[in-house]
Amino acid sequence: MHRDARSRRQATALTLAGLTGVVAGVYGLLDGGSAPLLGLPLLVVGASAATASLAVGARRDPRSRYRPDPWATPEWLVLGSGAAAGVFVLIAAQRGVPGILVQTSPAVWPALPWVPAMGVLLALAPAWLSPVPPLRADGSVGSDGGLQDFGGAS
Repeated sequence: MHRDARSRRQATALTLAGLTGVVAGVYGLLDGGSAPLLGLPLLVVGASAATASLAVGARRDPRSRYRPDPWATPEWLVLGSGAAAGVFVLIAAQRGVPGILVQTSPAVWPALPWVPAMGVLLALAPAWLSPVPPLRADGSVGSDGGLQDFGGAS
């Protein structure tokens, strides 16, 4: 069962308005020169419009039988390393660790802040912690017992 044209137009308009509101709201919150009471209301209205677009867009779509795989240890380790990396950088920024804000005038060689550097190194951990992704989801193999090469003719 497909959505009608009116429903598609509503979902598209709400998505565009919502994302524009979110971008303008975040800009209003982060920019020191904008009106102080402009950012948060725009962010709330934009997020509401984006949520409404999801409701309108999914109104008549059929439900999928797809169920995601449960997370195992490698997935949790990847999530934890990313979160820890962000926490390291945020802690360094909150404590004013030298080197977080690079001095541009006069030009000097930047110092290496160790706390955020450890966070960035921790963010590299998923390269070794996550499993190798499968080449083919259906597990098909070639005639010689190896995985098939779908890159072209052999």
